[in-house]
Amino acid sequence: MSGSTSNSDEHTSKKRESPASQRNKAYIWEVLKSHVFEPATKNDAVTVTTLVRVLEVAAGNGVHVDHFATQLESLLLQQQADDTSSSKQPPRSLLEWYPTDPDSESRDSIECYIHDGALASKGVQPPLSLTLDKSGIMEPETFSKLPSSHFTLISCINMIHISPWSATLGLFQLAAERLDPTNGYLYCYGPYKVGGTAVESNLNFDQNLQSRNPEWGVRDLETVVQAAQDAGLELVEQIDMPANNLSLLFRTRK
Repeated sequence: MSGSTSNSDEHTSKKRESPASQRNKAYIWEVLKSHVFEPATKNDAVTVTTLVRVLEVAAGNGVHVDHFATQLESLLLQQQADDTSSSKQPPRSLLEWYPTDPDSESRDSIECYIHDGALASKGVQPPLSLTLDKSGIMEPETFSKLPSSHFTLISCINMIHISPWSATLGLFQLAAERLDPTNGYLYCYGPYKVGGTAVESNLNFDQNLQSRNPEWGVRDLETVVQAAQDAGLELVEQIDMPANNLSLLFRTRK
């Protein structure tokens, strides 16, 4: 019994909360659902039996994967149940979700969320270490563990402002190479400057970030969009979000 209690205590101590992620998860999910996953099923190249692959960059503590994967699996199962084709099969999980983060403590926390939410049964894979530089993924072992197939979604929430600019360039390079050219999206969320300025709270946040690390900071939206274009992507949606954040959706340029 004492060993079991010790394991439980260790598990609890590794699981982290994120009030900000708890606040924004429902808003972000609505964007992903309405702009990525529901429209995808209307594409002639996609059927209700098409596997959905998601790469989550900078996944943080695991709050988002817990919410998004649970919601997405329910959506995919419902789409299968609603299928009226003659070849209809019993509903089954059609999701592969790859959470990643460069921080080991964050990955430990993600593992706790996977365990507590039985997310492995929903298609969530063990968390991987993933660090980006301007060329893409820095860890060869992580690159080898990811599927060779394209991703339906690459998600990057609250990373661009709290990482070196080279990480953003690497993100766009990765997306250009690994997104499904027909049906894939890169989703970015966070604060941005527009026309060189922002609301006062984001300007103060920018100063705070740069005081902590001169390579960090709230980025100019125009610079971000241009870097994406240089990598072969195009911005297809820009959505205002609560707390002065933006949702950006990119696709590979046709």
